[in-house]
Amino acid sequence: MGISAVSLYGNNNNSVEKDKQNLGKDDFLKLLITQMKYQDPLSPMEDTEYIAQMAQFSSLEQMQNLNSNIQLGLGYLTALQEELLLAFESWQAVNSGMNLIGKEISGITAAGDTVTGVVEKVRFTSQGTLVVVNGIELNIHNILEIAPVVQPETQSEIAGEENE
Repeated sequence: MGISAVSLYGNNNNSVEKDKQNLGKDDFLKLLITQMKYQDPLSPMEDTEYIAQMAQFSSLEQMQNLNSNIQLGLGYLTALQEELLLAFESWQAVNSGMNLIGKEISGITAAGDTVTGVVEKVRFTSQGTLVVVNGIELNIHNILEIAPVVQPETQSEIAGEENE
């Protein structure tokens, strides 16, 4: 009865089986050394065979190095993609907040009260983008309605309409 190793993270037999299916450069070198060790001294390996096997070994090593470099590059690209996504989300939050300054909004406070007024300023915190209306902070996600501020007519506009 055999005893198998137990991993802390579950069964790792898949990676072992995968490694057994693919020969690495160490396996290739072991095979070459074994072949040379047990060759017939009266009929040694031809130089061309030896050169061909060394070329295969070199190609195998280069492919493994290339694969490692590609994996490393993919890791860098994934990290860069995540950083760009965070930067875009930050830019989008700033842009959205800046467009609200001077607009009339209605929203719900953290206490559940409804507030209506003109956005005075925008704050960017770890809780997200907050707008300040009548001195009260609202999370940008709690805004229910946005409208342009209606400017009251000036006396000269009213006088101009009466003269017509």
